[in-house]
Amino acid sequence: MKKPLILYTMMAFVVLAVAAGGYAYRVFYRTKPSGSALQAEFKTTASQLIAAFYADEKSASGKYTGHALEVGGLFKAAELFDNAHPVIVMQDNASPISIRFSLDSNFHSDFAQLKPGLSIRMKGVCIGLQSDDMGLGADILFDRSIILSTENPKP
Repeated sequence: MKKPLILYTMMAFVVLAVAAGGYAYRVFYRTKPSGSALQAEFKTTASQLIAAFYADEKSASGKYTGHALEVGGLFKAAELFDNAHPVIVMQDNASPISIRFSLDSNFHSDFAQLKPGLSIRMKGVCIGLQSDDMGLGADILFDRSIILSTENPKP
């Protein structure tokens, strides 16, 4: 009588261990969807997005954070974070808030062509507003961003 109980217990343990191992493997090796596969839920300009966060941070965060946005504006600078991750910066000259787009890893080469003053359209997932520790400004952060288009601004 004890042998079948031990056998069933061991079989149940093995099945649970295999299931837990499969789940852990799937979670550990999952990938984020590419930024090119995202559908923009909102289309706006950099000035409008900055104005929304400047006027009411709480409601703008609730509306935009976690959603894919398509944003158009003037390119200010490209930076390398940790010497490996390109970040595209848009800024409205009338505001201390800037927009920082962390490029999708599949589109790192696209940022080399950009020159300050170009009109660009970007798409990415809004992470939210991050205030400067000194209180001098803030950044609206985006992740998994891609460059949709670039063109010279109209005079």
